[in-house]
Amino acid sequence: MMEPTLQEYAISFGFSLSHINQSIYITKENQTIIINSLYSPKIKKILKNFDYYFSAIDGFNFMGNETINFSSISQHKLKNYDVFQPYYPSIADPYEDLCKQNQNLNCQDGENVLDVGAYAGISSVYFSKKVGKNGKVISIEPNTNNFECLNKNIEIYKSVSSLDNISIIKAAVWSESGFVDFASDRNLGLSPVKIVGNKYSKSKVQAYTLSQIANDYNLKSVDKLKINSSISKAEILSDGDFFQTFKPTILTEIKYDEKDLVDVLEKYGYKHSPVQDLKIDLPLYIFSI
Repeated sequence: MMEPTLQEYAISFGFSLSHINQSIYITKENQTIIINSLYSPKIKKILKNFDYYFSAIDGFNFMGNETINFSSISQHKLKNYDVFQPYYPSIADPYEDLCKQNQNLNCQDGENVLDVGAYAGISSVYFSKKVGKNGKVISIEPNTNNFECLNKNIEIYKSVSSLDNISIIKAAVWSESGFVDFASDRNLGLSPVKIVGNKYSKSKVQAYTLSQIANDYNLKSVDKLKINSSISKAEILSDGDFFQTFKPTILTEIKYDEKDLVDVLEKYGYKHSPVQDLKIDLPLYIFSI
C-alpha cells in the first residue's frame, strides 16, 4: 500500500494544507499555523500536536482565522512568559510545558548545566534562573538561524536580569573536536553528512566533545545535561570519559529506533524512566546514576 500524500494525511486529521509563496498554511476550522515550506518534514508532527503549538504564542486575525506565524525568524509574545519577547527561528513550545519538561532535571542553585541543541535559548534561561549566580549554563547550538535567535534572546535576557551566567557556543557536539561535514536537510536544521549522505548542500561546522567544552570552561562539575539533538546523539554519547567523570543527570528524547543509546548509557551506569504527563507526543526520558 502506498503511503498517503501529505495532503491526504492532513485531511485524515481534519486539516487543510495550502501553499502560498514559500509558506505552508495548516488550517483546522478557524485556526491556522503558518510555517516555511522548508519545514515541511515537520508537518506531520505539527498535525499531531496542533493545539500544543497553537497555544504557544499570541496570534493575530488573518482573513477571519486566528493565525500563528512560524514561517520566519520573528519576535513573539510567548504566552505565560513575561521576562521578554523572545525570537524564534520557527515553531515555539508553550512555556509552561517547556518548564514542565525541564523540571525533571531538578536543577539546583550552584549547579552547572549543558544545554545541547539550545534552539532559541528559552530552556537555557529557565536553567539560568534555577542555578543562580553561583551556577553556570553553557548553551550549544550549531544551526545559524537557531543561533541567531539564541544570541539575541540571551543578550536581551542579560539586559533585563541580574544574572549573567549563560555562555553560548555556535558549534555541534560530536565524538571528536574539529570540523565536521554537515548538511542542510530541509528541516531548518543540520545533519551530519556521515549519517544523511551527500544529498544536501554541505558545510563545515565547528564541533566539540562534551569533555572539551567542560575543559574549556574550567567546569569542575557538570550536574545536568539536556540533549535536544535528533540525529547526532550517538556521537554525543560516545564520550565515555565525560559521562563516567561527571555523571550528569540527562534529559533527552529516545525514539523507537534509538534503543541502542539506552544500552550505551546503561554501560555508563545510568538508569532511565520516561517523563510522564506531557501535552505533546514526545518520547522524553530522564537518565540518572
